[in-house]
Amino acid sequence: MLVLALLTDSLTLWILLSLLGEELVYVGLAIAVTYLANPQVGFLALVSVLLSGSLNIMLKNSLNIPRPPPELWRVPASGPGFPSGHVQISTTFWTSISLSLRNRYVAALSALTITSIAVSRVALRVHSVGDVVAGVALGLSIAALSYYVSKVSEPRHTVLALSLISSSISCYCLLLRYEASTSAAVAGLSLGVALSSQLIDGVSKKISNFSILRRAISLLLVGLPSAVTTMAEPPNPYLGLPIYISLGVLISVAPLAISHIRRRDKGLSLDH
Repeated sequence: MLVLALLTDSLTLWILLSLLGEELVYVGLAIAVTYLANPQVGFLALVSVLLSGSLNIMLKNSLNIPRPPPELWRVPASGPGFPSGHVQISTTFWTSISLSLRNRYVAALSALTITSIAVSRVALRVHSVGDVVAGVALGLSIAALSYYVSKVSEPRHTVLALSLISSSISCYCLLLRYEASTSAAVAGLSLGVALSSQLIDGVSKKISNFSILRRAISLLLVGLPSAVTTMAEPPNPYLGLPIYISLGVLISVAPLAISHIRRRDKGLSLDH
């Protein structure tokens, strides 16, 4: 797709590549990795993405460096441009996954995806080269820091520390009305994950022992309410905060609920 976009300068292709950098995409991907592949890798990617998102909002609105002139834009855009949020968050996610898995094919896919998103943002003329370079640098730094913390502390402590930092930054942004709706979502999810962080070790073990069907059901239990909340955005960010906190807690509680049902089914079978 990147090669075709470069050869044809197709607006449609550039938009499709740009959509690969949406923050919600990576929150969803991190949860999918948690339930369907590797729980510890997924949880680390999730809190890294939330931290990256909160930092991006704070930096963008504090520095207030404008985008290229609006008359050059090929798609609608809003807010300051430095650093690029699409590039920073996608870099954080893919670098976190690559560092955790140490697989050359994953690393190659990560590099290609990040490059595609970065080039698309410049091609759409909503970011300068400096915006995307800063996004890559920050994304790499946040992922590397998160990975280092995960190596010197237990998973639950890593998740707690990173999610608390993320929630603190997002609450600060919310108070200043920096992208209030997004700040409320990131703050709520981060707080919810922090509240349930002590369950992470047990949840990871349970997910690892689940069949693919139970993993998929767990993902649906989180994905459906998350999708409904995203589509029906709360009219007031402060009213939405407790909803997002509940969703953050649900990420850890859903597998426990599935596990409880499994034990109950076994008990009924024995009784019968």
